[in-house]
Amino acid sequence: MDADGKLRADQDYATHIDYRWGYDGVKRTISKMMNSRDKTVVEDSTASNAHCVSFLIKSSEQVRPVDELRQKLRMRGLRCHLMYCRNSTRLQVVPLLASRSQALRYLFVRWGMSVMNMYVILGEKGDSDREELISGSHKTVIMKGIVEKGSEELLRTAGSYQREDIVPGESPLIVYTNEGIRSEEIMKVLKEASKAAAASGM
Repeated sequence: MDADGKLRADQDYATHIDYRWGYDGVKRTISKMMNSRDKTVVEDSTASNAHCVSFLIKSSEQVRPVDELRQKLRMRGLRCHLMYCRNSTRLQVVPLLASRSQALRYLFVRWGMSVMNMYVILGEKGDSDREELISGSHKTVIMKGIVEKGSEELLRTAGSYQREDIVPGESPLIVYTNEGIRSEEIMKVLKEASKAAAASGM
């Protein structure tokens, strides 16, 4: 917010997420890896920008899991955040520090916003980075029955870490809605999460 009280872009954030981000290298490498046999992905230039490379998925059965892609990119010195989304029809690649979970951390580190006072609203299913948004000291609201199909099946390779290693089995910080997208239901569970967190000392 500037001196006149108007919202403006955070230029420090742009510098922050630019760290070790190689747009052209990421685009070329992923295109080459994913299309080594058949043309599995094509760049979606309409959804791409300076900090996001977006690909259309032609066949979700032939694409590589996030874990495998991440490992191969790191071996080439490319560090980024990969996410399958829109029911596994898109692959979006952003700078490593521009992921949604890292954005929450930035708000805390740069602007001093308490993560414990933040609420993250998710569906029961979602993008391949959904698990990163559940664990943490923020409060998570999971809305039941609003997403039919997610992209989580494209996250792991065989023998990789499991969901239980990331997401807590039970936590007072995680609450659920039962009646779809209704403002009354959302407000109800937000209050429940706040009370449960306070009662547990979180």
